[in-house]
Amino acid sequence: MGAVPGGHRSPRTVSNSNRLLRSDPTVVGVKTGTTSAAGQCLVTAASRGGRQVVSVVLGATDRYAATSALLDRTPAAAISAAA
Repeated sequence: MGAVPGGHRSPRTVSNSNRLLRSDPTVVGVKTGTTSAAGQCLVTAASRGGRQVVSVVLGATDRYAATSALLDRTPAAAISAAA
């Protein structure tokens, strides 16, 4: 959590419960969503192997596990692991 200046207002504390931002240092941004029609969805940006990677997971039962597995299979992840 960090304080975000609120202009002329008092500082505000912003928190994020997205576990990928805490557990994977390569993840730089995420957007979650859930609807009855689409299920659990997650759009994730990561920096892997010197490359920017974007993953989109739709209709998952565990969006975080699905995203981690997808990011681990990217060519950028393979390049990073081989280095």
